[in-house]
This record gives sequence, C-alpha cells and structure tokens, in this order.
Amino acid sequence: MDSFSEPESPVELANAPVAQGEEALPPPVFVEHPGWFSVFVLLAAGALTGLVVAWHILAASLLPHILKPAQGIEFQQVTSRIPVSRLLSWNLAAINRLIALRDLQGPALVPCAILIFAVLWVLFAQVLNPDFHPLRLHLPRKGGLLEGSFETDNPTRTLLAIVFTMLAFLVVYAIVPARVPNFGSVFLYPAHDTVTWLVRFLGWGVVLWVCLSPGGLMDILIHPGTPIRANRVVLSGLTGLGWGLAAFLPFRLFVPTSLETLLLRLQQLGPFNTLLFDEVTRNYVGLLTGVWLAAICWVIVFAPRSTVVQRSVAGVLAVVSIMICHLVARWFTPANITSRFNITPQTTDAVLFQYSSVHPATGVPDGVPAARLLASTLALHFLDSKSFPSRNLLVFRSHGRPVSLLLHGYTVDGLSASRQSTQQTAMYLQHKRYLSALAWVAVEHLFDCYTLRFKTSDALGVLMEDLTHGPFASECDPAALTMFFTCAANSKNARLLDEWADSRRFTHPDRFSRRLIGDLYRRFGEKDKALAWYKRAHMPTSFMVSRTKEQPMFHNGSVNGTLLMNGKPLAGARVGVMPWRLNGLPVSLAYELHGAIAEIYAMRPSSPIFGSFQPGPFALRWISEGTVTDGAGRFNLTDLTEGQYRLLVELPANFHLNIPFDRNLGVENGVAPFVLRYNSPTHGCGSIRLTYTQMGSPH
Repeated sequence: MDSFSEPESPVELANAPVAQGEEALPPPVFVEHPGWFSVFVLLAAGALTGLVVAWHILAASLLPHILKPAQGIEFQQVTSRIPVSRLLSWNLAAINRLIALRDLQGPALVPCAILIFAVLWVLFAQVLNPDFHPLRLHLPRKGGLLEGSFETDNPTRTLLAIVFTMLAFLVVYAIVPARVPNFGSVFLYPAHDTVTWLVRFLGWGVVLWVCLSPGGLMDILIHPGTPIRANRVVLSGLTGLGWGLAAFLPFRLFVPTSLETLLLRLQQLGPFNTLLFDEVTRNYVGLLTGVWLAAICWVIVFAPRSTVVQRSVAGVLAVVSIMICHLVARWFTPANITSRFNITPQTTDAVLFQYSSVHPATGVPDGVPAARLLASTLALHFLDSKSFPSRNLLVFRSHGRPVSLLLHGYTVDGLSASRQSTQQTAMYLQHKRYLSALAWVAVEHLFDCYTLRFKTSDALGVLMEDLTHGPFASECDPAALTMFFTCAANSKNARLLDEWADSRRFTHPDRFSRRLIGDLYRRFGEKDKALAWYKRAHMPTSFMVSRTKEQPMFHNGSVNGTLLMNGKPLAGARVGVMPWRLNGLPVSLAYELHGAIAEIYAMRPSSPIFGSFQPGPFALRWISEGTVTDGAGRFNLTDLTEGQYRLLVELPANFHLNIPFDRNLGVENGVAPFVLRYNSPTHGCGSIRLTYTQMGSPH
C-alpha cells in the first residue's frame, strides 16, 4: 500500500502495518450496523427523558395554582371543617412528588441534567458509530454473570470523547445564550425564542455527527494517526444540520412557548381543580414526550450505518409521533381555548384583580365588565328595569309596622333578573359544564335571580351545582353553609343535603366536616342519618347517647295567612320568612344570623347600583322559604324548623312606595316576629290588611 494513501475501510485500518517500536493494538471488532437493542434502548431513553422534562416543567408551573404560599401543604380554595368538592380533593402523594420535582432547581438540577444527557450521549454513540463501545459488559470464559465486569475500549479514549463532546456543547451554549431560568435547565426546557433554539439545535446536530459519526473526529480516538477526510466531516456536519432542523420543528410547532401564560389564562375558569390538572398534564406530558421521541427517531434515520429497516421503522414512528403531537397540540391553541372556555382578550381585560396565589379567588373575570360580556354573549339586558321591574319589600318589625325597602329588578352586576335571563344563564352553564371564563359571573347572576324570587331551594341548588362542576369554593362554601342551616327542611333541600353528603361528589376529610353533615341531618329531622354521620365523626359515647335519646328536631312548622290591599285580595305578591333565631345553629352562625337584618335593611349602600335601603340580591339568602299568593291573596309556608321568624312581603310591581317609610301605607293586623316549635307548630297570620292610595308613582 502506498504510504500516502488513506485506508478505505475499517478492514484496511485493522490490517494496517504497525510501525517499528509501537505496541500493536488489539484487533478491533467492526460492526456494520447498530443493533436493534441499542435502537430500542435509545428510543425508550428519549421518551423517558421527555416524560421527566415535562413533569419538571409542570411541577414548577402548576403548584403556584394549587397550593397557597405557606410552609406546609395548604391547598387553595379548600376550607377546613366543611365538605370539599371532589374536584378540589388532591392526591397528597402526587402533590409531594411534584414538590420534590419543583425543588430540584439551581445547583441540584445541574448534575441531574448532566447525568441524563451523559446517558443519551452514550446511546447516541452506540447508534451513530457502532464500532465505538463506551461501556460494555465483559464476561469471563468461566464464571457467571456476577463475575463479569464493565469495561471500555479505552478509558482514556472514552474520557476524551466525552470531554470533547461536552466542550462542543458548551461552545454552542456560549455562542447562543439561553433565555431560561438557570444553567441546569439549558438542555431541558423547550423553545423560548425561535432563532435561539433553532441555532442551538443545528449546533448540537453538527457536534453529534462530526464527533460521533464514522469518518468524523471520533476516528482520531478510535484509530490514532488516521487522517481525517474533509469531505466526510462536511457530510457529517450537513447530516447533523438536517437532524437539528428535523428535531427543532416539532418543538417549535407544537410545544407551548410559555406554560405559565396558558395557566394564567385558564385561571379565568376559577380555582385550578383536578379536572383541569388532568387535562393539562395529560396533554402536556404526551406532547413533550412525543416531540422528544420524534427527535430521537430522527437520530436513527440520519445515523450513517442504520439499516433500511431501522430507518423505515424510526421514520414511521417519527411521523406517527408528530401526527399525534399535532392532534394533542390543538388543545393548547388559542382557537380551542376560546371556543371551549370562552377565554378571549375581552375576558382577560374583565379580570379586575390579576391572579395571586396569596388571594386564590383572583384572576377571574368579575364585576360589571364581565357582566357586559355575558350580556353580549347571551343577549341579556343590562340595567334594564322593564323586563323585570323593581318592587317594594315590606319587612314586618316587632310592633307589626313594616319597613319599606326597594328591590331592583337586576342582579349584583347589573344584569336583568327576568325569567328569560334566568333560563338562558342556566342553559349556558349546563352547556359549558361550568368550564367558561364567564362561569362565575353566570353563577352569581343565576343565584341572584332565584334569591330575588325567594326561591331559596333553587338558589341553594345553584351553589351545589357550582361546587360539583366548577367549584368557586371560597365564595360558594360560606353561602351554602349559611343556607343549609337557615332554609326550610323540605324535600328539595333534603335532596341537596344528600348531594353535599354524597362521597362521589364531595369528600369529608376531617371529623368536623362529618359532624357538620350530622348536625344538618339532625336539623332536617333525619335522626338515623344524623347518628350515622356522628358515628363516622367518632363522636364521644356520651354525645352519641344524648343524641340517640332526644326526639327529632322540630321541622314541620308552617305559616299561613291572607294579604289584602285596599280591601281586595293581593294576588301575585311574594311572601317569605326570615329567621331571627334558630335552634341548632353553630355559635358563629347564630351571631351572624342575629345581625342579618342589618344586611336586609342595607342602610349603607353596598355598591354603586344599590343605594340605601336597597338590599342586594345576595342579602335575600337569609330567607328560609318563599311563595306567591294565590288569587284570593292566601299564602302558606311549610317545613320550617324551630326558631323565631319575621315575615317579608314583596308587593307587585304596580305599587311604588317611598323608602324606608311611607305615610300613605296603612297596615292593620301586622305580623310581629313569631315562634315555631313543637307546642306551636303553626302560626296563623290571619288577614293582613294593607291600604295604599298612590299607586304608580315613582319611588
């Protein structure tokens, strides 16, 4: 062979003469193609790396939307001592794993990243250059597997290859600085800048192929003294550029640029719950795992010694992964977010207070701006008193003389409380399954529509539906607790209480929440259910004995009477009763109930659209039960529990009284606060005779 000729094949290199005085190297074993085992291990390692990276990103991004910023684990929107919606019942073990991943930051993340990519480098080397064996198992001729040992072709050569490749990676990093939080996440996080990451992927592809491909720089270490052919280096570099572009495109096209921006938009739906958590994590983990798998598949496709079958299998797998990523990525697109959740730039502008984990109820469209958006979406009337006119509310006091208040025909955000508005809002929430940026303002509006009609059971049902499907727990839990302790013990409210006690919808994590359900069943007169819940709460024996011996709490009270206006039956007037004192209330709620009359009087304006003596609809949640007088002016309220009550009467819309008192209103046989209990189960109001002469005048 000519001394100036270059070896043409690995066989010639193996048979090349050894110079005098040099130690002969052991004959290398040349492998034409990478083994299937190496290919499968590389694919599995790539998918696993994408999985780990995805969960690390999710841990850092999701936890601020789930946990309060406290020392221990304290979940947002979860209140102790009351039932918790299943959508807010988090898996504590999973949350602890996320916390461990989130805390893996800074210096702790660097060795993990180096370890992951060192393993990937070894697998890349096995596939790109099958002749190179960075690590292999050596088994002796005699002995078992336990007597074997790991060894390399040449430790110095392997170390130099690793150092050289890592230095090349660092050069790419130095030339193209990262826009990511810290050094440890340089190779982990997806693209934040298109040009930056495109150059980075292209640079890494050139480094891998030039260093590891046969005929490239690796030949210096494998066969010392072998000259490097420029055309092979250029070809390897071009191949690496092709891989870099093929690997970059799925990241650029499918992976969301900023997961935190997406989560802030989803925060408009309300508290981050397990349903959203499952959807976000499932799609994001699948997406990032898919793009990583596609990138590894392109390694096999572009590897110089891969067989046709290996390239075909890897290419098909890459295409399938990209197609699946394309389908999954639709979930993150603005078009899908808008069509499914009604999250638009307009709803973003309607967020009165930007989200803060310190105040979990923030980040949701609310107030008049959100109400205007709901009105435009459902064609509702805003600040319109024609479709549902304002009415006067008479609250009878201790001497039988009433206070005249004004109830506007719109809800707290200014939307008309007409029957059509009520129906459209209820259908909207059912259609959207409470997954809408306008869900909270819709729930608030629907609740107010029912309280303005004294329909306590329907208003309580709105709270239960919200807590089940889209829990605004910090707002709905206190209202539900109040209404369950003050509402009538009728069959409809009893079914709602059964829902609150249903373990398929709510969890009862502590003995206080279980005792609460027992206390409510006791108030409803269902003694057996109450005892069962007290037992689940592990109440003391003395407590159980006393509850077993007592008779069921009184819950069959009724109030009846007739309303007359100017000597004629007053038909179509709403009549309700509001408790003043009730038996069986928690101490804190008893004090709150005693001062509820001040909330009804509303002597101080509660908002710009409700003035003095103009109570907002939310204040009417204290009404236990309501009804409408028939053609003869008669009314009858039933299923009231033991306590002292006031009578409230809402006049038809054609009466316009001055507030808070009107001298033109005459009252005979006014109703003072009355008591219902076992020895006085019914209160007959008789004929309440009202006289008024100036009908139709302005308020």
